[in-house]
Amino acid sequence: NPDACLGVTPNSSSDLKGECNEEDGYTGHLCAECLEDYSSGIRSTCSKCPERVLNILRLTLIFLVISAALALMIKSSLDSTAKGKSYFSVYLRILTNYLQLVTLASSFELKWPSSVKSYLNTQEQVGAFGDQAISFDCFIKGSSALPHVVYTKLLFVNLLPVVFFCLIAVVWGLVWMKRRARVQVNPDSGENSTPLPLQSIKTGIIASFVVTLFLFHPLMLKYNFSLFSCRSLGDGNSYLTRDTSITCWTRSHTLWTLSVALPGILIWGIASPLLALYTIGRNKDDLEDAETVAKYGFLYRGFKHRFYYWESCVLMRKIAIISVAVFLYQVNRSIQALVCFAAVFIAYRIHEIARPYVNHALNSLEVRSLVVGLVVIYCGLFFLTEEVDYTSQ
Repeated sequence: NPDACLGVTPNSSSDLKGECNEEDGYTGHLCAECLEDYSSGIRSTCSKCPERVLNILRLTLIFLVISAALALMIKSSLDSTAKGKSYFSVYLRILTNYLQLVTLASSFELKWPSSVKSYLNTQEQVGAFGDQAISFDCFIKGSSALPHVVYTKLLFVNLLPVVFFCLIAVVWGLVWMKRRARVQVNPDSGENSTPLPLQSIKTGIIASFVVTLFLFHPLMLKYNFSLFSCRSLGDGNSYLTRDTSITCWTRSHTLWTLSVALPGILIWGIASPLLALYTIGRNKDDLEDAETVAKYGFLYRGFKHRFYYWESCVLMRKIAIISVAVFLYQVNRSIQALVCFAAVFIAYRIHEIARPYVNHALNSLEVRSLVVGLVVIYCGLFFLTEEVDYTSQ
C-alpha cells in the first residue's frame, strides 16, 4: 500500500519497518501491519476502529445481509425444483462466480488509476462479503485470552460452515414445528397447512448446506492457503505474507498451519466438492428427479445433461486463481497477473468450445463474465507497464 510507507533509510537496521504513516494506523514490517486501534481491510489498508456499539451494529448488519443473500440463493434453488425450467438460481450462480472472479483478479497489487481503483473497490466490497464477515479485528486485538488475530480468523473461517449448518438446521426445524402446529390448530385449513415430512426437512438442510459451501468455498480456500504463503524480507527470516508480524514456521505458526489450515484445505477445499461431485455423478441418470434436483440442483441446473459436472471445472478455475493470488504474490506482479490471465483465458476457450449451458443466453452470460475478468487483468498489466506514459494510459 503506497499510502502506508513514508520512506526508509537505505542500508539501515530499520529497513524492514522504515517510516510508516502511523497517523493512518500503519506500522510493522513494510508498514503492512495495523496499529492497536485499527483494523485491516481490503488491499492492505488500515481503518480506524469505530466505537464498540457501532462496530457491533456494523457486523450485525453484515451478517444479516449475508444471511439474506444466502436465503435468497437457497429459496431460488428450491423454487426452481417446483417451477421446472426456471433459471433464476442459475443466473445467481453465474453472478456469484463472476463477482468472485473479478474480486480475485482485482486483488492483485497492480498500478490501477484512481478512478478504476474506486470502481474495483466497489465490486470487491460486494464480492468479498465473506472477508467482511470475519473483519472483527477491533474486538480481538489486545485480548490475552485469544490467539493472534490471523489465527483467530483462521479458526473462525473453518468453523463457518459448521456454524451456518447449525443455523440452517435450527431454521428448518422451526419451519417444520410451525407447519406442524398450524395443522394441529386447524387441521381443515387446506393444502398449505399440510405438515412437512421429515424427508423434506432433510432435503432442505442438504440443499441449504450445498449453497452455503458454494458461497464460502473461495474464502475458506484463500484463507487456508494464505498460511502457507511466506516472504523473505532480507533479515534471514520469512514472514507471513498476510501479516508480516508473524514469523513463518515457528512453533505456533507450524502448529496452526498443520492442525487447522491443512485440514481445512483437505476437508472444505477438496473433500467436500469431490463428495458433492461423486454424489451427483452417482445419480447422473436421475438428475431430473425432484429430490435430487432439490438437494444438488444448484450445482448442475442450467447445464446440458452430459456436462452435469461443469461446476467442478469452474471450481478448478477458482482454485487456480486463488493459488496464483496467494503463492505468486512475492514472486512478481507481472508474472502473477500473466499466469492468472492465462488461467482465465484457458477457461474462456474451453467454455467456448464446450458451451455447456442449455441455451445461448446462459452461455453468453458466462462468456461475458470471463471476458470482463480478462479485461480487468489485461488493464492491470497495461497500467503496470512503465514504458507507457501517463497520457497513453
